[in-house]
Amino acid sequence: MGDVITPAYHSYEMASMIPYAELWVANWGTHFVLLEYPQQISEAILKFLERGSEEMIAEKKLERLELEEKAAKEKEREKEIEDKEEREKARRNCLPAAGTRIR
Repeated sequence: MGDVITPAYHSYEMASMIPYAELWVANWGTHFVLLEYPQQISEAILKFLERGSEEMIAEKKLERLELEEKAAKEKEREKEIEDKEEREKARRNCLPAAGTRIR
């Protein structure tokens, strides 16, 4: 039968504009497919959400790894600055004060 109020081509068009969208067309449903086939629709939605959750978890893990890497680089950079300051301080302590005669 199909949906005469919102034909399938509208669904294809909408899905193409939504990032990460997955289109599931119920060719046997009408505009009231949610009421006509609640079990099949619920299963399709749950599968989509499960896949989305797995992808989101993977993205969050990747983001966390990137942040940890960035933090490690920043810590390394700070350590290099501290080491340089320590070397400079040690060098200054080893040099005689300005105007001091060296014998």
